[in-house]
Amino acid sequence: MGQGLGQRKRRVLGHAHTENEPVKATRTHAQAHRAAYALADDTPEASAAHALGVPAAIWAGPAAFLAVAELVSAGMGLVITGIVTGALFLVVAFLRLAAARRPGQLSARRNLLSPALPSMTVIVALHKEAAVVAGLVDQLARIDYPRDRLDVALAIEADDWDTLRAAHAAAKSVRAHLPVRVMAVPPIGPRTKPKALNFALQRTQGALVAVYDAEDAPAPTQLRAAAEAFAADSQLGCVQAPLGWYNRNENWLTRMLFALEYAAQFHVVLPYFLRLGWPLPLGGTSNVFSGLMYQAHQVNR
Repeated sequence: MGQGLGQRKRRVLGHAHTENEPVKATRTHAQAHRAAYALADDTPEASAAHALGVPAAIWAGPAAFLAVAELVSAGMGLVITGIVTGALFLVVAFLRLAAARRPGQLSARRNLLSPALPSMTVIVALHKEAAVVAGLVDQLARIDYPRDRLDVALAIEADDWDTLRAAHAAAKSVRAHLPVRVMAVPPIGPRTKPKALNFALQRTQGALVAVYDAEDAPAPTQLRAAAEAFAADSQLGCVQAPLGWYNRNENWLTRMLFALEYAAQFHVVLPYFLRLGWPLPLGGTSNVFSGLMYQAHQVNR
């Protein structure tokens, strides 16, 4: 991550020489194919493209034990299942109570002046999101980050015409103060968020990569804070921002379930996991990564 600090974002994508249309189309097709199938080709055991199943060694033993217990005494298997389930619930409840007693701490940060901030690419995968694109771009335009180091990429399926039109219109409306590129993802493989992100990743150059969703409204200082967190810890690979619901006061469901659950997850549970040195589960949005570009371009080469 260290070498990324202070670098300016390179505007030229791909090769320095001018490509003719057939070469450009071939390269785009190859990037789309890799975005959709690279994981299945390179690491098939980690891909859902192949049938996944629970190994018999995991379920056969407990199943046999419950079957024997049921034979010994009718209803015994159900009682044992209830006891185990209740014990797991108590463990989770105890873990949350323990986390609530230890307030979380924000990641350490090293203040950086604007000229020292690394280049940042924001990728948003969109599908059937024409109604919210304008609002998303408006929120991204409020981000406090040097524009010569910020690159916003909207990855949209090539046959999603409505979203593409809305994205181009939104990009045009803010082009004076926010660089937004609209990427049409070729219709190869599944229409999924991972494929769209993988495709866009091959066409970006940021030292840091941020991932957002269509409905996100990131805090204006979020990307700057993430860059300063990476500057303070060279071993850091990802920064995750806490999520919240901006309509939490709309009704009891959003207030008591969604808002409360998200607050507990991001402000109580995950900081406790970090304190214990446990792996942290990542949400699908508001994450900033370091080193992704290096890995992606090494693979391409």
